[in-house]
Amino acid sequence: MLGVGLSLAILSGGCDLTRASLTDEWPQMPAVQAFAPQAEVCHAAVAASVDSRSYRPVDCAQKHLVQTVHVGQLTGDVATLAAPPKLSDAAAEPAYAECDRGVKARLGRDWRDFRLNVVVHLPTAAAWTGGARWVRCDAVIPRDLARLDDHDLIEREGPLTGPALEALALGCFAYRSAPGASLTGVECAQPHNAEYVGADFMPAGTKYPDVDSDWDKLHEKCFVLAAAFVGVTRSALTTGVSSWIENESRWQGGDRSIRCYLWLDEKTMSASAKGSRGLGIPS
Repeated sequence: MLGVGLSLAILSGGCDLTRASLTDEWPQMPAVQAFAPQAEVCHAAVAASVDSRSYRPVDCAQKHLVQTVHVGQLTGDVATLAAPPKLSDAAAEPAYAECDRGVKARLGRDWRDFRLNVVVHLPTAAAWTGGARWVRCDAVIPRDLARLDDHDLIEREGPLTGPALEALALGCFAYRSAPGASLTGVECAQPHNAEYVGADFMPAGTKYPDVDSDWDKLHEKCFVLAAAFVGVTRSALTTGVSSWIENESRWQGGDRSIRCYLWLDEKTMSASAKGSRGLGIPS
């Protein structure tokens, strides 16, 4: 039926023209529902892009590589863009910030305190043109946090809650530097040369570090965290630190976070340095 207020004309000889309005006799068509991903579902594989045709969530009790922890909505300047920003563009920073906020709220603490990475997804160009402004935030478990571009992820069953989440909390590590860097988690009672002390974030405008003077700014953030972790002043800290950041494209997109580790280089210890005030830390 075309047109609103369409009328039917009936002409009978010797009679006046009669119109019977059909405007209210036909039910309205249901509004088109735009696709949006769901939170608290899981996926068997990491998605290259997210749209209604390829969307195949699974129950988190099944084997999966990905858990969608949070789905938020973009507002402000980024929402007025004609197309979704590339995740390596500065315009994508609100998307990273929304995922950071949402995943932290869901887990109850900074997600970087766990053996997790967060993968950010935006609508396709077609969906964006149609009005979609969601941002999907997926948690994955890398086999080795030292390999930022490694897609070797751990398959799991069950949601990231309770003991299953706490089992992923970062602690002590056997750290091997480049080439072939690796960060292997070990019990703190076992010999180790690194321990996670916390995460920080560099302010907007901080360029990706590529010279020693750039790295020194990041290391200083980690020295402060390490000193607080051990329970000494910054000047009294006798260890080194290792500062781990995201790859350059993600940094340029707005994720300027740092994971900080107390580092003993070639030396080892067999207890946590937390609250030790330096006791037991090899000099």
